[in-house]
Amino acid sequence: MSDLRIVLVGESGAGKSSSGNTILGEKVFIKQFTEKSVTEKCQKPQREVKGRIISVIDTPGLCDTSINKEEVKKEMEKSTETSAPGPHVFLLVLRLDEKPANQEKNTMKWIQENFGEEANRYTIILFTRGDQIKTSIEEFLANNEEMRALAEQCKGGYHVFNNTDEQNRSQVSELLEKIDSMLEENGGQFYTNEMYMEAQRGRNLTGAQKAVFVGAGLLGGAIEGAGAVAVVQTTMALAAIPAAFIAAGVAIMAEGAALTFIDALRACIKRRNRDNGK
Repeated sequence: MSDLRIVLVGESGAGKSSSGNTILGEKVFIKQFTEKSVTEKCQKPQREVKGRIISVIDTPGLCDTSINKEEVKKEMEKSTETSAPGPHVFLLVLRLDEKPANQEKNTMKWIQENFGEEANRYTIILFTRGDQIKTSIEEFLANNEEMRALAEQCKGGYHVFNNTDEQNRSQVSELLEKIDSMLEENGGQFYTNEMYMEAQRGRNLTGAQKAVFVGAGLLGGAIEGAGAVAVVQTTMALAAIPAAFIAAGVAIMAEGAALTFIDALRACIKRRNRDNGK
């Protein structure tokens, strides 16, 4: 079996560090029961588990107000670099003994906005505090609409940990089996830096810009549609725009966004090819 690179994401106090310790079978991460993030920098210990080398990257709490947002973003970017050539799985750590608050929902939204919707294929929800529920996880989710909705967004499914019983290695074995099953569905592919860069290009489109593209039919693939509007980073001379686009009635609008005309065009073509099954 191949080695595994795991990235832990979630709120402060969700149990990321404890879960990392449980996976690796020893106390390598500092853990504290606090809403303030114990982990402020990405950490990447690795151990041999079940005959394979497993690297666990712990990350800061995404919505922790004690850490500068830009610093959190930089550390999250480092998580993909630290797990080079890319993580096999993102474990979104959530507590079972608390109803999802806006922060948890924002965590999921943050992942999708910064790592792209593609990241959903590589995400498994890891519920902690498994000892706090008295029913099966399936029954628990059936009666908790918000938790179930979050779980359904992750294509890798979910798993439950009881971090007070770190010697229970069966829960780790079952998690690894679920990760391997997810990887098989993904064709053995891990989350790549290319996927991250594409997500960042998409993120640089503002809501207004996306509306412009959608209205023009660009994101749907109708690049050649008359009257289409393209958004570029800075004012460009019309001479720099291919004549074919001018003939099609493409309007150029400077928005000051970190997205170039070529980036936009590539994204449109890629979306069109994907929609056409190419």
